Amino acid sequence: MFLTDKTNEILQALKGSEMLSDTIVIASFPFAYKPTRLQKCLLTVSPHGMKAEQEGIGESRLFGALQIRLTAFVPQDMGSPVAADVLDRAAAVLAPLHPRDIEMGEIKVRDDLEAFSKTGVFTFTDHMNSGGNNGG
Repeated sequence: MFLTDKTNEILQALKGSEMLSDTIVIASFPFAYKPTRLQKCLLTVSPHGMKAEQEGIGESRLFGALQIRLTAFVPQDMGSPVAADVLDRAAAVLAPLHPRDIEMGEIKVRDDLEAFSKTGVFTFTDHMNSGGNNGG
């Protein structure tokens, strides 16, 4: 509930951004081989992890860190720097949501997909109530 809500919030922010209009933005699902070659940039959004603790004894609100993983895939003929560029633009779109931490991985060659990929994990801190809705 908390992680799904934050994942959906980020997915909608990225999908609605003009900065990523040249990129397909989708929710990530478990890997399944697709026999198609990428024709344009693709950015996947998925939950990565969550850690939450009770704010105090007897409190019903939680304070925690929610992690969202973004992975950019770009056709190899576009060049590997484009994968970094897609994640840089995604980070700019998400800046108003105040991520506490952003970790970017290395660019990887994905010969199975004829693509380059780069993953970033964005950590957000938030207050949450026990009903599943984000607090203030």
